[in-house]
Amino acid sequence: MTPRVLTADDLAAWRAFRIEALRERPDAFLTTLEQEQARSDQDVLAKLNSDALHGAFDGDVLAGALSIDRMQGDSFHHRAWIHALYVRPAYQGSGLAQTLMTYAVDHAKTLGILQLELYVAADNARAVRFYEKQGFTQQGRLARAVYRNSIFEDDLHYIRLLD
Repeated sequence: MTPRVLTADDLAAWRAFRIEALRERPDAFLTTLEQEQARSDQDVLAKLNSDALHGAFDGDVLAGALSIDRMQGDSFHHRAWIHALYVRPAYQGSGLAQTLMTYAVDHAKTLGILQLELYVAADNARAVRFYEKQGFTQQGRLARAVYRNSIFEDDLHYIRLLD
């Protein structure tokens, strides 16, 4: 499976993938299933046309995906956010997350991005280990970053320098 930029042609695959991700791991995303289901195809197409969504297919099945969002503004043009990394359960443990992250780093470099950043839930030990193995270093902790289901959650801020 070779990751690539998702396009408008991937609308149906992306929508099915995203709905599954939010059902399987609602705690891993800030968007709720209800919010995603309420989005119009036009709104989703705008995101697909932004070149921010990337995924890997196994035949017609979108097996894993992530988003690379470059920060806006001249002073921030060297930075991008990695988020919404998800691999379908059938592909977990296959190395696909590693493939997606390697692709994201390589793709970011081709865009002249010098710094990748991400936030991860402080209590998501598996994700923390994964990102640290990918060369991300913790820069800080954002206390009470998320509030859902009457519970505060802390996030950890990670950076990987690409130069």
